[in-house]
Amino acid sequence: MPPLEPGTQTPDQSPGSAAPRGWSRAAWIGVLTVCGAAVIVGASSLAYRVSHGESDFIGVIRGVAEARQAGRFGAAHASPYPPSAYALWHVFTLLPDLVAAGVWSVLATLMYVVTGWWLARYAVGLQPQDRAPVFFVAFALTAPWIASDLAQGNTSSLVAFSAAGSWVLAARNRPWLAGLVLGLGLVMKPLPLVILFYFVYKRMWRVVATTVVCVAALVSLPAMLLYGPAEALRGWQLWHQAIGQNASPLNTVWLNVPEINYHNSSAVAAVMRVFGDVRAHESGYRVTLVQLPRWGVAAIWYALSAVVVLPVLWVTRRPAARLSRERQAEELALYVVLMLFFSPELLSYYLSITLVPVTVLIGRAVRVAQREGRREWATAGLVAGYAASGLHMASRFLRAVGGSGLALLILWFALLRGLARSDEADCTPPPIG
Repeated sequence: MPPLEPGTQTPDQSPGSAAPRGWSRAAWIGVLTVCGAAVIVGASSLAYRVSHGESDFIGVIRGVAEARQAGRFGAAHASPYPPSAYALWHVFTLLPDLVAAGVWSVLATLMYVVTGWWLARYAVGLQPQDRAPVFFVAFALTAPWIASDLAQGNTSSLVAFSAAGSWVLAARNRPWLAGLVLGLGLVMKPLPLVILFYFVYKRMWRVVATTVVCVAALVSLPAMLLYGPAEALRGWQLWHQAIGQNASPLNTVWLNVPEINYHNSSAVAAVMRVFGDVRAHESGYRVTLVQLPRWGVAAIWYALSAVVVLPVLWVTRRPAARLSRERQAEELALYVVLMLFFSPELLSYYLSITLVPVTVLIGRAVRVAQREGRREWATAGLVAGYAASGLHMASRFLRAVGGSGLALLILWFALLRGLARSDEADCTPPPIG
């Protein structure tokens, strides 16, 4: 695939001015209202919670401020963020809490917008007038999760941007920038390691090399400059003891824990609650179907993992250089789904990252209708099923048995189905990085 031409953006290429085909003014206004409401509700909720000393954001910022003032990592460092992230969060401690929250809300919103728009523009092969409708519909379908992420001040926006942005930049023949973007995501959270594996598996070596260099620099230099080499090393040891050693589903399934709260709707947590002696709430609430020994729970988890992973490895086995950009985007979206499925923690706001596969799936449906003159009713139905699966948040039972995992499996199946049915004859071979 030849590098994409950046081109000159015309009015019909911008999200705000494209004229959607067949859309009524009411539909246009409705979708825009949902998108705008998600951002407004999320950002205002974060401001309110920060003013009352709540939210993930204020917890992290105050932990970073304490470490900065003391010059050493303390008990507050037992957070999901490694020392490299503490160094990057450092700048927010220099601002008043509400100002810092406002700045982060703006940055997070921009990352979601850029993620969705880049995919709609560069990844799914759409005509200019169809990009904005695809972008806004995908944003609206994931709006509840985006609002939840903005309300917490979490970093799901950065994870989504690092995953999708790194691929888009690589596809536009900017592998070094792609590695930098992916590296920024990795130093904040380990989640994008799955995306790094994707680039390795697709033999995109320049992206991989740049990512490794970027991560090595950001993991070591900022923390050492702020805290000194010895304290930076101690910070990594503290993080590994508290979080890092359990930050893999391969380890999580063997943990001897009495409770995993139902708010964590990850697949591995659901398997442990349904088949193991693990409570879903401190009140004693359980959803155990059959209580198995730990090795039995592990066997079920490994079998489920194999069922999910092996088909992905098979359908994405071809090097990136031999694939069309549209197929590459669908494969990238599939790895984003894997990234979330295998996360040992999956809270509601993690699902905002599904903006990536949802945008790709909607774009595929529109593209197939344009090029082949057939309706992708199955894809549309699966996306609707994904949206409806969000209703599991209203039920403690459905959250405890892994309702979020069901939403991810729907996306997994929809993407696998599309890749298996796609025609490789139209793929053009030049490498992309």
